[in-house]
Amino acid sequence: MCLGALGAGPAWLGSARAGGLGDGATTITLIGDSTVARWPSEHCAMMGWGRKLAEMAPPGITVRNRAWPGRSSSEFLAREWPSVRASLPRGGIVLMQFGHVDAIRGASPEASYRPSLQRLAEEALARGARPWLCTPVASWRFAGASWVYEFERFADQMQALARVMQLPLLPLGQLMGAEIERLGPQRAQALFMLAHDGQDRIHLTAAGATLAAGLVWRALQTARR
Repeated sequence: MCLGALGAGPAWLGSARAGGLGDGATTITLIGDSTVARWPSEHCAMMGWGRKLAEMAPPGITVRNRAWPGRSSSEFLAREWPSVRASLPRGGIVLMQFGHVDAIRGASPEASYRPSLQRLAEEALARGARPWLCTPVASWRFAGASWVYEFERFADQMQALARVMQLPLLPLGQLMGAEIERLGPQRAQALFMLAHDGQDRIHLTAAGATLAAGLVWRALQTARR
């Protein structure tokens, strides 16, 4: 799969408050849902992109995957976040990606999702960490030959929050979508568990996790203040 097809580099919103690896960060803490999380070996066909990101990290960069399967943004905030927040290293990046579980739960993008993200970002900043917002992963969904971003309303709210808070925004879902559309409906199935069970359009295979992690890593490397 050719990442070069996506162009010279991902679009993102720069910030004076949260830089990339070029600003001296050596720790990346991932928070999110099952599409990011590290799955146990019995789920070997399913893979969160956080595992692949850790494999791509060179010596001197630590990736801490604290994502938790089945968590919406508000659920993670209430359950996992207190312990994660307490262990955040000063100057480290906190990369957050939520959305598809929020959608499954019927959460409001405006009234639940965005406020939860805002609190996560504010509390990360208060700890001296550098929050990044990462839009929900793409799913396998097409209208004819055109890819459809089913989590667009959540991504829109994330983008609006990034602008208000002046935080980096990594449009992962949209970048993945460009590659999915290039591959087409049949070939793109290999990126998702759909290729194994015929039903799961959201969770990633090793190929899908590799694609997503490559896009994330590229953004972290090229970010500038």
